Amino acid sequence: MINFRHLLLFFIVPISLYSQSTKPEQSGNWEDPNHWATTIAGTLSGNILSLNNKSVIINGTTIAERDLYLSNTNVIINPQDTLVIKGYFYLDNFSNVQNNGTLIVIGDVYTTWFSSINNNGKFVSTENVYGWNWGSDFSGESYVYGSRNGVNPIGEEGNENDLQNNDPELYDYVEDMIAILPVELISFDISTFDNEIYLEWKTANEKNNDYFEILRSNNAMDWKTIGKISGNGTTNSIIHYSFEDHPSESGVYYYRIKQVDYNGDYEKFHIKRIEYNTKSVEIFPNPFVDKLIIHSDFEEILVYDELGRTRFKSENKNTGSYQIDTFEWEKGIYMVKIVTAGGIKSFKVIK
Repeated sequence: MINFRHLLLFFIVPISLYSQSTKPEQSGNWEDPNHWATTIAGTLSGNILSLNNKSVIINGTTIAERDLYLSNTNVIINPQDTLVIKGYFYLDNFSNVQNNGTLIVIGDVYTTWFSSINNNGKFVSTENVYGWNWGSDFSGESYVYGSRNGVNPIGEEGNENDLQNNDPELYDYVEDMIAILPVELISFDISTFDNEIYLEWKTANEKNNDYFEILRSNNAMDWKTIGKISGNGTTNSIIHYSFEDHPSESGVYYYRIKQVDYNGDYEKFHIKRIEYNTKSVEIFPNPFVDKLIIHSDFEEILVYDELGRTRFKSENKNTGSYQIDTFEWEKGIYMVKIVTAGGIKSFKVIK
């Protein structure tokens, strides 16, 4: 068995959460009211299932057919039980998953703002894992088909081949969960460069692919078509596509690709999130000793320590340079949150 040591550096237990649970030892779709002891947990909007300020217990097998977004939410997967997310998995704002059973994500996994996955069971992501430097030891097994971006692995962790060799039954189950689409999307990446947001995706085995629409949103719920790229009909070749976007304001943006066939049928692929700043932010030195200097126009600056405590909060708006005295701060990792008129940017700094 692979000794999975998953990553927890920042975890504060949310309080006063509304608790819901699925029915014991019963399998079902997340959106089926009969699968829940009370009522369906979360809010459905488009392709996203959102949970805010909740505590959810998974019994039996639960399958979420959409992207799952958690904010200030705890999810507990009991031993011998399974949660399957057929989409991307976002953990935000002090959210936590306590996995004592099996957690399968058919897509990317993102952990931001002091969120974490504590894995004492089995965890599988068929794409990539993104997050902070998590850090505690847990006893489960972790299999990530793609890369672990921003995550420092601790101990032995596996990939797709390891899963197939170590647990062929679970591997076959994951393969059954992966839907076969008219157009097979093999990658979808998003990045910023020279005040542009650059989208790039690759496909294989296209069938009757007329075109792609590029969709953008400020909240992952309300979408606007901002571009159109012609498809390549029917082909077995790997095809590269790209698109450049130039938002006029800083902020958090969400993107997704909509593929349309010649007959009008369409499929929307998973959502990508990116923080975009039209003006650059500089923080130095890093590592720091007795001061931090920030070059940015901002509404507010907040600095948190490893325990999530606020160590600094600015009193006024600022234009240009700003200095924070840090001589009395303990050594460790700090998160700097810079709030501007156009959005929020977060940075990790070390003393």
